[in-house]
Amino acid sequence: MTPEDILADFNEAQNQFAPIDRQPTDDDLVRLEETLYPLLLAIPYDSENGKHNLSGIILDDKTYKNTYGTPFPVPTKPGAYDTSIPDDAKSVIRARAEAIHKARIQDYLLYDAALRATHRFILGIIDDTYVRTLKHTTTYYTKVHPRSILKHLRSTCGGLHPIDAVSLINDMNHYYESANGIPEFINKLEDAQKKAQRANVPIADTTLVAIATASVMASQTYPRTDDAWDDLSPKEKTWAKWKTTYTQAYNKALIRKKNTVGTPQFGSAHLTPTVLGSTQHSNTHNQPHPAPHPYDHTASVVTPTSNVLNTLVHTNEQLTITNAELTAAIAKLNTQNHQLQRQINAANNRLAQHGISRPKFHNTNRNKSHDSRTTSKYNDTKDNDRPPTYKSE
Repeated sequence: MTPEDILADFNEAQNQFAPIDRQPTDDDLVRLEETLYPLLLAIPYDSENGKHNLSGIILDDKTYKNTYGTPFPVPTKPGAYDTSIPDDAKSVIRARAEAIHKARIQDYLLYDAALRATHRFILGIIDDTYVRTLKHTTTYYTKVHPRSILKHLRSTCGGLHPIDAVSLINDMNHYYESANGIPEFINKLEDAQKKAQRANVPIADTTLVAIATASVMASQTYPRTDDAWDDLSPKEKTWAKWKTTYTQAYNKALIRKKNTVGTPQFGSAHLTPTVLGSTQHSNTHNQPHPAPHPYDHTASVVTPTSNVLNTLVHTNEQLTITNAELTAAIAKLNTQNHQLQRQINAANNRLAQHGISRPKFHNTNRNKSHDSRTTSKYNDTKDNDRPPTYKSE
């Protein structure tokens, strides 16, 4: 790898990284470090001893020492020639010393390129407002080490409060609902554990086991695995054991799911949609039939469901329109009824002014028994002798 390759890799990563245009949070800084860390580890370094790597550019001395055993040794720029080689050195010793010096030169070039790329990456995605206190009037940010910038951001972002850790534990109880499978669920729980550690409120592995077990058992997704887990002794119920057990159950479930693709299901023949205008019932026994596709069954199941949904949506729209029309018709009838009632009242008033009593209207909606009694009452009466019957308009 060359210094040009390093700059190209960092530029590509920076283009894919969403800029932080606000006060950086703990999550922002973790995302930043998780992007830089693998980029730095991928750079070949310390070819002389093979002990160190360039993650020391962003890790503090304590973290680096706890991870790799010793603090990160900051390299100095070597000269073009190793003056420590004696003039009368044997050829073997001279060749060895020159090879080591050449390796040191290469390490420094890679270190310098990684340092500048990391420096530019951080300043490129962090708003200048939140690092301006580090800016020098003459040298600007050129003398500020990336590790110092990250430390400054850590001290100003507010970090995590113990209250945040308590809220985090509550959120962990709902991770399984949104996780896309057991592996993602495990990652979410472990990320939350690391986040709580940064807030100095550590979450034990036993807590992870309890939360994970309660979440999965409540879903009833892996009942056999749940029973097998219950049969384990308390000492066997470790977080590592839980991850292995339920990851295997998840993978087996995926295999079973893949094997059911294209398998005939009970009642699937009744789910094949009938297309209007199709010739599937025509005489085609002389024509070759194409081989069935493995996903034909899936399509036959999905298509009717989509048709049913479309029909329901269309019916709902029609019902909405019909309801609106009925409402308008009822309102119109109420208006006409009020107008008719006013006309009847006006006619009654005119009759009363001339001394004519209000006529009694014959109810044409009487029941059958009542009509029969009324009819029989006037059977022996001539038509002209019957009392007048008024029909309402």
